[in-house]
Amino acid sequence: MIINHLLKYSILIIFIFHYTFAKEYKGNCKEIKTIIDKVEYNELTDCVNDNNGNVVSLDIYYNKEIETDDIKKILSYNTLTKFTLTYERSYYYSDKHDGFKLILNLISNLTNLEELHIIYSVYDESQTSYYNKFFTIDKNILKNYKNLKKLGLKFFQISQDNIDELSTLKNFKELELDTCILEDLNFESFENIEILSVTDGKIYNNMKTSEYTNFDKEYIKQFKNLKKLILNGEPYDLTSTTTKTTTTTKKSSATSTNGRCGKDYGHCPSGQCCSKYNHCGTSDDHCLASKGCQSEFGKCTSTSTTTKTTTTTKKSSATSTNGRCGKDYGHCPSGQCCSKYNHCGTSDDHCLASKGCQSEFGKCTSTSTTTKKTTTTTKKSSATSTNGRCGKDYGHCPSGQCCSKYNHCGTSDDHCLASKGCQSEFGKCTSTSTTTKTTTTTKKSSATSTNGRCGKDYGHCPSGQCCSKYNHCGTSDDHCLASKGCQSEFGKCTSTSTTTKTTTTTKKSSATSTNGRCGKDYGHCPSGQCCSKYNHCGTSDDHCLASKGCQSEFGKCTSTSTTTKKTTTTTKKSSATSTNGRCGKDYGHCPSGQCCSKYNHCGTSDDHCLASKGCQSEFGKCTSTSTTTKTTTTTKKSSATSTNGRCGKDYGKCPSGQCCSKYNHCGTSDDHCLASKGCQSEFGKCK
Repeated sequence: MIINHLLKYSILIIFIFHYTFAKEYKGNCKEIKTIIDKVEYNELTDCVNDNNGNVVSLDIYYNKEIETDDIKKILSYNTLTKFTLTYERSYYYSDKHDGFKLILNLISNLTNLEELHIIYSVYDESQTSYYNKFFTIDKNILKNYKNLKKLGLKFFQISQDNIDELSTLKNFKELELDTCILEDLNFESFENIEILSVTDGKIYNNMKTSEYTNFDKEYIKQFKNLKKLILNGEPYDLTSTTTKTTTTTKKSSATSTNGRCGKDYGHCPSGQCCSKYNHCGTSDDHCLASKGCQSEFGKCTSTSTTTKTTTTTKKSSATSTNGRCGKDYGHCPSGQCCSKYNHCGTSDDHCLASKGCQSEFGKCTSTSTTTKKTTTTTKKSSATSTNGRCGKDYGHCPSGQCCSKYNHCGTSDDHCLASKGCQSEFGKCTSTSTTTKTTTTTKKSSATSTNGRCGKDYGHCPSGQCCSKYNHCGTSDDHCLASKGCQSEFGKCTSTSTTTKTTTTTKKSSATSTNGRCGKDYGHCPSGQCCSKYNHCGTSDDHCLASKGCQSEFGKCTSTSTTTKKTTTTTKKSSATSTNGRCGKDYGHCPSGQCCSKYNHCGTSDDHCLASKGCQSEFGKCTSTSTTTKTTTTTKKSSATSTNGRCGKDYGKCPSGQCCSKYNHCGTSDDHCLASKGCQSEFGKCK
């Protein structure tokens, strides 16, 4: 009997192994796999042929750019009825998304396509942030998906145009939205939708101030023929006349099981803290009240929690093969660590427990792992980069510079240390710190920046400030430490922390902010205003409530809502006139003759002034017809010179010697100056 069972299970295991790891494609699927395999890291996740060898179902993992002709070939099989695309790339390749846009257009040629799923996972990964970008589908794309019955989207920003176009599709019945940004939408045109699934859906009333309401009963009512609704993975009772939503500042009764926390997720497991960005953890970034810890969803502390930790290698049952790790990817290969951003590696950023190393998916340490010496190498590509970027798409760095793992040239440890991902084939790399002997220096460019930016395109910082590796002026360690990439040619730099003596105080900084920003790098807010956890001055609950991270050391804070009194809508302008180009209830009205756009910016274009585009009449003038009916073409420069680094019809021309890019920024790089890249000659020089 035992032998029979063993034989039976052995046959089952062999079958599963063969199907999973040794699957051979035939017909159209074989042709598609040949194309996908041309580019490393891209993967044909699944492909199904019909009995005649014609592809009917396709699932692709897209990580590196595919040639245009190959994309066209893949989407030329008009027998496809189901297509799934996972598009996962780093934000640093955001200028290389032509392939993704092409795919969205070519899908309209698949006249038999009935089911479409797209995950747009484009993330910003740096030492200071890791978050997903959201993609906006252009107008007139979705209306061409004529026979579509089911659509699933993740990490998209959905517009009213998208909704209106989907409502015209006669066969369209089912929509799935996962972690999507929804504008203030009207769904009443969706008379054909029968099944709707919304996960982490938020209706943003104001994209700039992140004011939103949850996708709830009021929006559900707009779906006339809805038969099935799933909210956050749970079936919703469509016969219910009330939604179960309560406002409370106490901890949610539900304990989060996915590492997220806050009013939309619940409180953290016992012993963990809820960061200001709604993630559970035990590091200082999660637990320190000074860093925005949310006490209503977990514990918080006033002092550092980074005590000694031990090394552990507890692992998941699956081993990752694509350099990613965590609950969705598996554990790292032997000897590697899983960073808090779900990447495998061996640097301190991956392995130190104090930096969020995840011991359940790889090894972790409590001390630095970068003690061993490695050799210095300078193997380079044949082309030398001229724009500060490096790598296979840009070439190698100039002599003496290093190419960071994010494809930027420089000489800091973040660029040069092999343990931090330095790419030796595109510049030199070292195994030890290049900042052991650093002195404070204030070598500066000939021009002084006036807009808080610094570097070769902006000039040096004002006296006493430092220029960070991301080209921002300031005085924090992130700006001033040479080990963090401080640029000494554009401001002062130091080799030791500038924050060795810090005290917690609720007194305001000695300087008052004049640009609407606040915090240690900007100063405190004007009298009567509050400093939000995101360093903006204002008077709304998002700025002033202590439970939402209000910073009392840089402005006033309250424990109760400041918006209890009813307010009436009026078209009279605020008593204060904005001086920083912003407008609205938190900034004041625009200068005379200017309009306040729906995104709270002053200007005179149709986007600012047309009432049909959301112009706010209470903070500036508005019109019902276009203000650009009579325009003349001229190449003469504007009479006004910009002083804030912006250019164009709303800002003026660039300072002498600078170029105005197609995105209305002044600078001297090829992206600013080349006519082939959209340089605007009427607002600066072009070449």
